[in-house]
Amino acid sequence: LKCRRFFRAKTGKEGLEVFKKSNIDVIVTDLAMPQMDGLEFITRVREIDTNVEVIFFSGYAKRWNLSEFIKLQSYAFLEKNYNPDDIINQ
Repeated sequence: LKCRRFFRAKTGKEGLEVFKKSNIDVIVTDLAMPQMDGLEFITRVREIDTNVEVIFFSGYAKRWNLSEFIKLQSYAFLEKNYNPDDIINQ
């Protein structure tokens, strides 16, 4: 995946607003976020754009139903021992 610009958001709600205003090709999102969890965030993103690539990460992977990620066509799912900045720099 190639990325040219990066945006950060602290909440799912903020992330959705950034997404609506920007041309984004890849989203890296946590599952546990305030105001809107990662699944709801990506569900709303998919209502706008079905082509954006999605990478989920979480420290609570076992709590989530993996079929949800398949349904949302995620590119990858990473456990939270990954640092988002490390993913960006690869």
